[in-house]
Amino acid sequence: MNISRFIRVEATELFFSDPEAVYWIAAEWLLQGGYPGNILYDLNFMLHVEHLYINFLWMAEKNWMNPADWKVYSSTEEETVVGAYGDMDENMRKLWSTVQRRFLRLKHITLSETKDR
Repeated sequence: MNISRFIRVEATELFFSDPEAVYWIAAEWLLQGGYPGNILYDLNFMLHVEHLYINFLWMAEKNWMNPADWKVYSSTEEETVVGAYGDMDENMRKLWSTVQRRFLRLKHITLSETKDR
């Protein structure tokens, strides 16, 4: 769809005429703020998406922690997670804020991980 404006217009009409169509996106990009740049995603296309599948490589506490906290452990991993709770909560808010900003027509979201697949 990035090749031609005409193909993009036709494909967009066909894609959104199917109520079962689901758009797949990597959670990593959303966790990083969903900024434009060297990405494979069409930002204009995202404005039309109603069904979104957010794929985490591995949905664990580390995904939500700030990278600076990854190797800082108090005594147990559980205590580290508890200590990083405020940052984790803020990072979850940032993810949902990015989703709401990029996907204006969103109606359904599925979160999934692929670590064990």
